[in-house]
Amino acid sequence: MTKWREVLKAFVFCTLVVLIVLLISPILERKYAKEKMADFFSQKEDFDVLFLGSSHMMNSIYPMELWDKYGIVSYNLGSHNEMLPLSYWNLRLATKYHKPKLAVIDVYGVVKTIDGVNTTEKNLGAIHDSLDAYPISKLKMGAIADLFREKNSLKTQINFLFDFSTYHARWEELAEEDFELVEQTEKGANMRSNVTSSTRRIDYEKTPEANITSYESTKYLRKIINFCKENGIEVLLTLLPFGATTKEQAGHAKYYEKLAKDERVNYLNFVALEPIENQQIDYYDDDHLNASGARKVTEYVGKYIKEKYQITNHKTDEKYKFWEDDYNEYIDFKVKNLKKYRGKREIYLMLLAKEDDIFYEVTVSKDFRSSKSPKAAILLDNLDREYNMAKEAFPGHEDSLIRVVTWDKRDNKKIDEVYF
Repeated sequence: MTKWREVLKAFVFCTLVVLIVLLISPILERKYAKEKMADFFSQKEDFDVLFLGSSHMMNSIYPMELWDKYGIVSYNLGSHNEMLPLSYWNLRLATKYHKPKLAVIDVYGVVKTIDGVNTTEKNLGAIHDSLDAYPISKLKMGAIADLFREKNSLKTQINFLFDFSTYHARWEELAEEDFELVEQTEKGANMRSNVTSSTRRIDYEKTPEANITSYESTKYLRKIINFCKENGIEVLLTLLPFGATTKEQAGHAKYYEKLAKDERVNYLNFVALEPIENQQIDYYDDDHLNASGARKVTEYVGKYIKEKYQITNHKTDEKYKFWEDDYNEYIDFKVKNLKKYRGKREIYLMLLAKEDDIFYEVTVSKDFRSSKSPKAAILLDNLDREYNMAKEAFPGHEDSLIRVVTWDKRDNKKIDEVYF
């Protein structure tokens, strides 16, 4: 009898430990991946287009803008430092939940590297950001085993399959947001708010093609294309705008033109294309676009998709009516973000470029001189609406050179009035 009591005690103890771990794990884990993917998993209807790649993809393509302009139902799966081997597994896992008609893959993951090796422990954070949201499954186990093939990688594999082993030491980092999941409003994208200049660009036409056939990332890109072909998914390759400054980067970009031709898939190479972004004002930093640049690229890619692929416009589809509610939340996000920067002239003006949901009126003082404020002048010219010239100083704001009044297009209510 004593023996069975001991067994029962051990069973109860183990059960309590398991329950405690199950309760604590969601609190201790980093929320980034699950917040980013919340809308992806909650939607029952398929996404027609999936975008994959590094932060270049995440920061450059806005699914909500594609919905508003073209009725495209899409999700941006791009994540920080995601390389092509990781994109391959990200796509395979994603297609277990949604069957897209088109996968858009950005190839920057190999262009930035020399040796193409990018699945080592140097990128643990990127792999967590991409894969943590997916429930444990045979496919996820296969992904982790493939991404960590080095010797002594068993511990790392276990950490990726069981979050508690990774995040159990986060007690001191816990904050209020760890106790409530905040759903994203951008369908996986990430709007960047800053204004800087890019150091690009190199002489692309004179740059010889690089031979990177043996690169690990090149092999995985072909695996992505083959997987899509086998599953009836069309492919569009992109090399989104970034500060391409070396011959090596341009040579890699040229190689992918050849690869795309060989594989009979389309390729949008923004290193070769005439820039649709302004090098002085459309960048968040040297390698990432801000909201102004991203909206221009999103519009370009959206038009290209509508011309080249049979992607349905779901704007009048009752099954996707909830996207209009999601879009209203997205507008709320943009209004809140604009107010956040009401004290920063350059960012505020940048956020209004290509903006269809926030009406605005810009008035420039008669004392404004382009030569003394060159970046402000470019930002003003970047706006979609002509600005007014004041005949006299702004009453009560005589030292200000620019006045901006904004309204919410949904109800024409005034959002803000700022002076710079």
